[in-house]
Amino acid sequence: MKLTELHLENITRFEKLDITFSPGINVIIGENGIGKTHILKILYAACRSIEDGISFPYKLVRVFQPAERGINRLVRRTSGKAYRGIIEIMSDSASISCEISIASREYESARLYGTEKWNAQKDSTSLFIPEKDVLLYTRQINAATSRNYFETDDTQIDLVAAVNQKCRREGEESVCGALPERMLQHRVRGILPGKQRYYLKTGRKQEMTMVSSAMKKIAVLKTLGMNDSLCKANILFWDAPDVDMDSGSMEAITDLILDLSRKKKQIFLTTNNCLFARYLEARADEKDVMLYHSIYPNNYRQRLATASGRKISEMRDTPMEKKFSKILRVICGLQTDTGYVREEFEDELDEEEDDGDDQE
Repeated sequence: MKLTELHLENITRFEKLDITFSPGINVIIGENGIGKTHILKILYAACRSIEDGISFPYKLVRVFQPAERGINRLVRRTSGKAYRGIIEIMSDSASISCEISIASREYESARLYGTEKWNAQKDSTSLFIPEKDVLLYTRQINAATSRNYFETDDTQIDLVAAVNQKCRREGEESVCGALPERMLQHRVRGILPGKQRYYLKTGRKQEMTMVSSAMKKIAVLKTLGMNDSLCKANILFWDAPDVDMDSGSMEAITDLILDLSRKKKQIFLTTNNCLFARYLEARADEKDVMLYHSIYPNNYRQRLATASGRKISEMRDTPMEKKFSKILRVICGLQTDTGYVREEFEDELDEEEDDGDDQE
C-alpha cells in the first residue's frame, strides 16, 4: 500500500489543499503553525484505523484530541461559509472520503465513503514518530491517560506501544537487515525499560529526564530498529526529525531515512529547516525517489498555497527557500571562499552586482 493523493477542504488550517505524493520520500516544508503535522496526522489516522480495526473518524479524534472529543472542531471556521469539512485520501489500490459536519460533534455523524475497499488493503502497517518525547518518561501511558492524569493523543500512545515491543537478542538477525552504520556506531544503545519509567542505555543506565532530546530520539530509533517496528512499518510518518539534532546525529538519521526508503518504505517527513531539506537532497542518489512539498501563505487573504518538486533547490520561488537563499547570500558575502555555497549562488550574486553597476 502506497498513499498517492490527499485532498482537503475546510479542514483545520486548510481551506483547500491538494497534494500528490511520491512512493518514496515526501518532505513537507513550511513555517511553524502552517499545518504540516496536521497532514501527517490525517494520513496516519487513515492508515492506522485499518490496523486498529476502528473507524477513520474515531481515529481522527484520538489523533487530534479536539476539545470534548468533538470531531466538528476539525472543520475550518470561516465567516459563515463553511458548513462541512472534506478529507479524501487515495492509495494505489483504494480511496476513502470523510465528510464532517460543523453542526455535529459526534464522530459517528461523519459520512464515510469507500470504507470497505480501504479496510481490505494489505501492507497498511504504519508508524508515527512525533516531535515531542515527554511520554517516554513513563511506561504507564495508557493507565495515566485513562485516569485523566494528563491528556495526550494516539501518536504518543502508539509510539510507546511500539517501543514496548520485545527487542531481538544480541546477534539475532533482523527480518530486513541491520540499521545503517552511522546509527549503529552512535554511542546511544537504546532504551532500557524499568518498572515505572524508561532509562537510556549508553555505557551506563541514565534517566530519560537527564539526557538531551537528540539522545532520546536516537535511543527511540535504535529501539524501534532492534524490535523491528521500523522494519514492519510499510509507511513511516516522522514529525520534525531534525529538531534538536547536532550534525553527527543528523547524519545518522539522514542515513536511516534513505535506508528505509531504499527498502521500499514510503516516508513522510515534516521540517521548517531548509538546511535539513538541502542536506537530505545532497545525500540522496539518483535512484532515490523523493518529492518536496512546500506549504506557505499566498498574498490573497492569507490562503495557503503549495508547491512540489523533486529537488528543494529548484523551488526558489517559495517564501522559505527565498529566506534561506538570502541567508546563504549573506554567508557568501562574509566568506567569499566558501566552496559550494559560493558556487551555487555565484550567478545570482553576479546578476545583482551587474544591476548595481547599471544603476550607477
